[in-house]
Amino acid sequence: MRCFNFTKIICLSLCFHFVAFASEIRMAYSDLIRDDLQNFLSDHSISFQKNFNAEVNNLSIYKSGSLPMIEDFLSDRLDLCILAIPEGSDLPILEDDKLVKIPLAYKSSIVVVNRDNAISELTVDQLFKLFGITGSTASMLSWRDFGLASFSTSFIKAYSVQEDIGISSDLFRYTALNSMAFNSNVEFGQMEEVERRIVQDKTAIGLFPSIPENPNLKVLFIAQDDESIAYGPSIDNIYYSDYIIRLPFYIVYNIRDTKRLYPLINTLLSDSVAEILEANHFFPLPKVIREKYIIDTQLYLQENEE
Repeated sequence: MRCFNFTKIICLSLCFHFVAFASEIRMAYSDLIRDDLQNFLSDHSISFQKNFNAEVNNLSIYKSGSLPMIEDFLSDRLDLCILAIPEGSDLPILEDDKLVKIPLAYKSSIVVVNRDNAISELTVDQLFKLFGITGSTASMLSWRDFGLASFSTSFIKAYSVQEDIGISSDLFRYTALNSMAFNSNVEFGQMEEVERRIVQDKTAIGLFPSIPENPNLKVLFIAQDDESIAYGPSIDNIYYSDYIIRLPFYIVYNIRDTKRLYPLINTLLSDSVAEILEANHFFPLPKVIREKYIIDTQLYLQENEE
């Protein structure tokens, strides 16, 4: 259900008040997130908004891979972590009912063509034919093989953006290629170079870590199969998993620490952090969902106030 009734809980939250306190907090975040997040948290006062009167005076923060981060968290060397949890992954150690997992943002892989290409959507099977190792490689296919009878007969050239920090290509390979390798004809390059090649070639197709701003490029909708609806990579579609190529990143902490972590949680779900993540090729949660998690946390604190 995509709509929420906030009337009652907003009224409750406005009546709720905390006594001021300060605390050291130990935090780690995924090494797939750039330093912009750490710089923001280090340079800004983290405090309650409106009538919430608490702050974090000492935030210890560092970047880490997911597995070392989980080990530190379970060994009580961390109070809160932000880590990637692939969908369908088996991480029973994080399924303890005392642990809270709040989605923060998503990585994705965006399929892009020239704006003059008449194709508007592709299925996962078609993406496999274009980028994966099959009997027919992309260099032997034209867009007429995908239903564009009046389009160019030139062979399709496939590209993928190579990132300094990022996993969009690996995520695409995991999701659309069943973890198999890319076709040897797929060329990798920096974003500007891949953009330039697709702009110059109406038959080209490329994988990007985010939606390109170039007006000469067009983002394709993706469907699971021929019977499914195709969706584009909007923030809403990625959050609700309608756009299937996504990797969730979660805020993870122990529920017993909710009160002292609330200022930090509130900040991580703020518009400012969402803008930082979006600028770094992440898809943050929709604003209404972030607000819901903040209010849910406030309600939990109210119901468990000592």
